[in-house]
Amino acid sequence: MGTWGTGIFQNDVADGVKTAYISKLRLGKSDKEAFEETISENAELLSDNEDTVDFWFALSSVMYDHGRLNEEVRRKAMALLDSDNDLERWDEKEYGKRKNELEKLKAKLCSESPPRKKVAVVKRFECQWKKNDIYFAEIKAICDSEKEGFFVFCVCDTVGFDARIKGLGDILPITYLKIAPNIPYDLKKIDDLPFVMNRRDRKDHRFLWLYDGFSRIRSKFILGGSYDFRRPVEKAAMTFDDKLYIMENWRNIARYV
Repeated sequence: MGTWGTGIFQNDVADGVKTAYISKLRLGKSDKEAFEETISENAELLSDNEDTVDFWFALSSVMYDHGRLNEEVRRKAMALLDSDNDLERWDEKEYGKRKNELEKLKAKLCSESPPRKKVAVVKRFECQWKKNDIYFAEIKAICDSEKEGFFVFCVCDTVGFDARIKGLGDILPITYLKIAPNIPYDLKKIDDLPFVMNRRDRKDHRFLWLYDGFSRIRSKFILGGSYDFRRPVEKAAMTFDDKLYIMENWRNIARYV
């Protein structure tokens, strides 16, 4: 596991624990569920002496900050702080800095817990676009461009993807992209238009559109109908890495004009 500083959260274990715990609260998990799931999902870490220290320090700190610190976590963290075992792994150059960080954590955990912090729950986004739907959007209406014409979004699929929070499972559209001078009276005409290449991958014509920014422009899309459009030759499998390579933000749509 990587470490890049002496701070409580400046290592992979602690940073991961913090992210996981807050994510569970943002998913609407109860305090008990967020706590118990964070413990159960990190059972392997808790079998390692060094990782255990980072785990309990991180969990106690983030739970305190959110007004949810329980006595079980407080006791485990305080026992580790009182043992000084953590300081043995730091060299002379970093020893003083780490000791100062641990003293600050100890003082925090010994103080009265703050009020329970409200955490905004994030709702899952489920795109209503369907396979073979053809959507049109005037270029000037959805991006900063004076170019005349329309983007053509040919939907090839929708997939579940944790782009915002792990476990949220947004349902996002995967489309091909074309540009047309106008909305054709016959959807078959779109087969005559060239596909736009995804600039993130440069080997794939598909786009996995993320949720961010979609709510601002969703009213600008015009459903042309359903049509089994001609696809370019591409591998059919869609692995997790494939999704990473072809994902795109709506704010970047202007780069494809």
